[in-house]
Amino acid sequence: MRVTTWLLAASMLTAATAAEAVTYVGSRSIGTGSVNISITTDGSIGAIGAGNIVDYTIDLFNTDGSFTLTSANSGMLITGGLSATATDLQFDFGANGLALFQAPGVGSGATFYCLQGVSNCYAPTGVPGEAVEATGDYVYPWVAQSGLQVIASATGNAVPEPATWAMMIGGFGLLGAAARRRGRTSVVFA
Repeated sequence: MRVTTWLLAASMLTAATAAEAVTYVGSRSIGTGSVNISITTDGSIGAIGAGNIVDYTIDLFNTDGSFTLTSANSGMLITGGLSATATDLQFDFGANGLALFQAPGVGSGATFYCLQGVSNCYAPTGVPGEAVEATGDYVYPWVAQSGLQVIASATGNAVPEPATWAMMIGGFGLLGAAARRRGRTSVVFA
């Protein structure tokens, strides 16, 4: 019975997984505009799509104003080109795809941040690059880009991961078990 209990406890400790969410943070200059990016993914590595992005905040700036896109006030469309590594969020401007973040929703023609390969999400169409529109007046800066580029980099995670907690609790349990197993010694005086 004791062996079964210990095996069950050991299997529960090994089943603990690491926290998976990864937050990528970066800034991009786009002609006379810029963006500050914070995108949290589900931890997937390789090509990612909208389903892998769990939250985002993108601050848009251009000469006639600013706007903040969030997962609560905007939509996103990702058709390809976006990928993640353990350290970086990247976009391949040579790929056939785009990553569009737009408020109040995709296709609204209002405020947006777009990365496009040979796909189209802003004019000039078919020119790989990125654009930022902060006010919805259709006067927005854009810049041509090429190749695979780092858009944002992963930030450190200050919160202990579940596996760390599991190891710590398991260690305390083993210390307690070892202390309990020590037999009580009786001192006998002659």
